[in-house]
Amino acid sequence: MTDDGDRRARYERFLSEAALAREHPWWRPGAMRPEERERLVRIGLAMVLGDRAGDIRVRRGDEDTIWATDGTHGFGFPIDIVLGDDPRTVLEHDLEWLVDELCETAVAWAKRLPECPLHPDSHPLGLVVSDGLVTASCPVAGETVRFAGY
Repeated sequence: MTDDGDRRARYERFLSEAALAREHPWWRPGAMRPEERERLVRIGLAMVLGDRAGDIRVRRGDEDTIWATDGTHGFGFPIDIVLGDDPRTVLEHDLEWLVDELCETAVAWAKRLPECPLHPDSHPLGLVVSDGLVTASCPVAGETVRFAGY
C-alpha cells in the first residue's frame, strides 16, 4: 500500500511539474525562442551603441531574461510573450526598451545614448526598423550611420 501511495504521489507531482513546464512562455505557440531574442538584443545594442557595443556583455538570466551589462551598470529585457515571434516586432520593442533604459541610466553610462556620431552630445540617433533591416541615421543630416540585417 505504501509503495502505491508513493508512486501515486510521484506521478501527481510529475504531472503538476509537466503542466508548469507547458505554462512556461517559451512553450507557448508563437513565442520567440530565447536564443533568437538574445541575437536580436545584440543587434539592437550594435545599432544603438555602435563601437561601444563591444563593451557590453549580453547574457541570459533566470527564465531566459536577457541582461546587458558593462560590468558595473546594466539592465534586463524582460520576457514578453505578447510580442510573439515576429523579429521586426520584437526588435522594435527591444530597441525602444534599450533606448529608454540607456536614457534613464545616462548618468551612469556617462554619455547621452544613443549618441549621433556625426553630432556628438547634440542629439540621439533616429532608428528605423523595416523588413529585415534596422537603420540608424542622423535625424538632422538625414545621413545613414549604421544598418544591420536581422
